[in-house]
Amino acid sequence: MKKIFKMSLMTLATVLMLGCVFTSCSKDDEPMDPKTALIGTWVCDEGKDGVFTYTFNSNGSGSAYFVWPDYPGENESYTTTWTATDNYLTVNYLQINETEGGLYFISSDGKTLTWAGDTYIKR
Repeated sequence: MKKIFKMSLMTLATVLMLGCVFTSCSKDDEPMDPKTALIGTWVCDEGKDGVFTYTFNSNGSGSAYFVWPDYPGENESYTTTWTATDNYLTVNYLQINETEGGLYFISSDGKTLTWAGDTYIKR
């Protein structure tokens, strides 16, 4: 009986150690690439001051859509290109030939973007 108990205890200890080894090597522990983390759609809702939506595609193209609650029907939509280098995001609005840039930061969970003083949520 003691021999079976000892074998069971050793087997359990081995399984627990293997579990620790595999969970400590998970992909979640790898640092997030800030440029890759930008890819997707981001929304900043500032209430009466507007809702700003940016989409960043993996090929450097994108779009920007601005909704102005106080001015119905005067929403703005742009085709964009974007680049990100050393945590500096630059967006080019192609229809109006304007550029906007600023430092950006993405939260560790990848769901919040802070750029040019505004906070965006990933959709």
